[in-house]
This record gives sequence, structure tokens and C-alpha cells, in this order.
Amino acid sequence: MAKRGGALSGLISKRAKLNEQTSSKSASSGGGGPRNPFLTRPVKPEDAIRIFLFQSRAEAKRRQQHGSNKPVVEIEARIGILKSPYGAHEMRVSSSGPKRINNKVANAFLCNGENSSQRANFEGGITRSHYVHWTMAGLSEASSISSAFGVRPKPGENEAAVIKRDLRETDLLETVYGGFSGDHRIIFPGDYNPQQNQQVRGHLEQKEKLSTMDIALPSAPYDLRLTLATEKAMDKEIREPPKGWKTRRLKRRRSYRRGTFAWQLDITEVTTVSSGSSSSTSIGYEIEMELCQDAALKLLNEPDETKAQKMCQDFSNQLWWMLSQINPMSDVLDAEEFLREHPDRNAVQLALCQCGVLKRYMDQGGGAANASYQSVI
Repeated sequence: MAKRGGALSGLISKRAKLNEQTSSKSASSGGGGPRNPFLTRPVKPEDAIRIFLFQSRAEAKRRQQHGSNKPVVEIEARIGILKSPYGAHEMRVSSSGPKRINNKVANAFLCNGENSSQRANFEGGITRSHYVHWTMAGLSEASSISSAFGVRPKPGENEAAVIKRDLRETDLLETVYGGFSGDHRIIFPGDYNPQQNQQVRGHLEQKEKLSTMDIALPSAPYDLRLTLATEKAMDKEIREPPKGWKTRRLKRRRSYRRGTFAWQLDITEVTTVSSGSSSSTSIGYEIEMELCQDAALKLLNEPDETKAQKMCQDFSNQLWWMLSQINPMSDVLDAEEFLREHPDRNAVQLALCQCGVLKRYMDQGGGAANASYQSVI
């Protein structure tokens, strides 16, 4: 029993030291505040999206040629996982579930750091199970897709018929060769094979990211990245991909639109093959929402700043509604949010001792620990 008592004393001593360290860290950080640098700026998602849209409009207006009938920029929203650059292993910037910040529940956090070392790494894409569960219904029945566009049949209406009437689905199959310098890529229509599709022509384009906004959504399965980018077509007569490509991505995409809805929903299955290794094939699944060209052009051409602000708010509300249906959030707090220190330290020590003896009892099959258990109680 002396040996057991020594182990217990060591356990209690370690716990006391941990409490002291935690207290000192809490005091040095101002007490009670979140230590995770990615949880320091809680935001209301709709407001963050609105601000990004308005800032993107200002940047696009500087680049847009007068009288152009096509926006010079693209505004996209992708879901994926924001991973912290700190630590030995990449992990999501926050554990799952809403957080209590300054006695208020927060569901979203702005993760754009002031310098590159504070930026989270974004890994786009979703799991196959989510891809199947959320998107495979297409237009055949009610699903996350129809909910994202607010399609609801009236009493007596056929559900499938209403969904097919209100939503438009288009399919796209293309082959993208990437990994060239300068963010260049070459795109061929269909499942391109240089030996079999010699008459097919591809095009060279350059995609440049102008700005991004990362929003951590710990209450949802995935986080959000907003991107403002430009795409420049440079050569439309590419006969075959030149040497130097690193990845070949075959994209099978389904796109959905509804009437005057400002956003298009893109659902893509991507099969990626690395250069020089046809055996290293991976399949990924992506979901993104893109501001439609007519909506983007309308926003750029609006001369009244007040009306433009209202338009950004409407577009933001639409996008956040779509995301809440595609990437649903939970408002249940983690159990750890409710944990508090027990006021009776002696009772805690006794409980730890009893748990240790019970574990020993189970490990040794029962009888050998009876005497120890009796001495504790």
C-alpha cells in the first residue's frame, strides 16, 4: 500500500503543478481569454462576407474596363478545413463546437493574420460521405441542394417536379494540367488523352488570387475561404500539354442555379494524377459557390454606394443561407465549456485515489486489490 500511496502522491503533486502552470499562464495572458490565436476575433459571418464583397467591388472597379459586359474578377466561396501552422502536426485551428468568448457564444472567427506566419493553411474539399449525403440527390428529390436555393413546394405540389422546375443543372467534364510556373494551367474539354484526342484544342490561362478571407466555423463540419481572383485566357490553341506539368486533374462538375439567385453552386469530383506516377491517383470532392457573372457585373456597375452596400448585404445573406444548408452548424457547446474546478480538494484527491484503486482492481482481476480498496474507504 505504501507503493500505491507514493504513486497517488505523485499524481496529486503533478496535478498541483499543472494547476499552478495554468494559473500563471492565465494571469500572463490577461486572465480567462482564449490562448488560441485563431479564436481572438469572433465575427458575425454575414457581416464578414458583406465586408469582403464590398472590398472586392472596390478592387474590381479599379481593374474593370469601362463598358465591359463581363466582370474582370471572380468571387468564390469554398468550404474545407483551416489548419493551424503551429505544432508538429497540422490540425484544425479549433476543436469542434461553438465557443464561449467573453461570456458570449461565438460560432465564427476571422482567421486572416496580419502577417504570413499567422495565416492558417486552407485545405479545400470535403469527405466522400458528406459529398454523397449532401449532393447525390441532385434534382431528383429534396436535399441540401434544393434547400440551399430555398426551393419548397407548396401544399399539393409534386416535390421532384418543383425542384426540376426551379433549379437548372449543368454538367461539365474537363481536364486541367497544373503545376506550371506563374500559376498557369492548361484546360482541355472532356477526358483528354493526347494520343486519342489529337483534334481537341485546349487553352492556357493564368489564375491570380487578389485577396482571400478565411473564416473558421468550429460549429460546422468545414470552414470557409472567400477568394477574389482573376482569370486570364492567354492561348486558345493548345494542341497538347507541354512538359513541366505536375498534376493532371479530371473534373466532373455539376453546377446549379436558380432564376435570379446571385450565387451558383458547384459540386465537383476531382481525380488527380501526379506527373510520372500514374499509380498515385487520388479522388477528392469539392463544393464551392461562385457569384454569378450577371450579379457581379450589376454590383460593379452600381454607381450609388448606398445601394451597392445593400446589394452586398443581400448577396451575403444569400451565401450564408446556402452555406447553412450545405455545411450545417450545431449550437451545442462542448462539454469542456461547462467544466469547473471542484471546490473541495480533499474530495477530489479521494476520488482520484478510488479511481486508481478501481483501475488496479480491474487490471488484476479483482481479489488482489480488495485490501487496498478497504484501506482507502
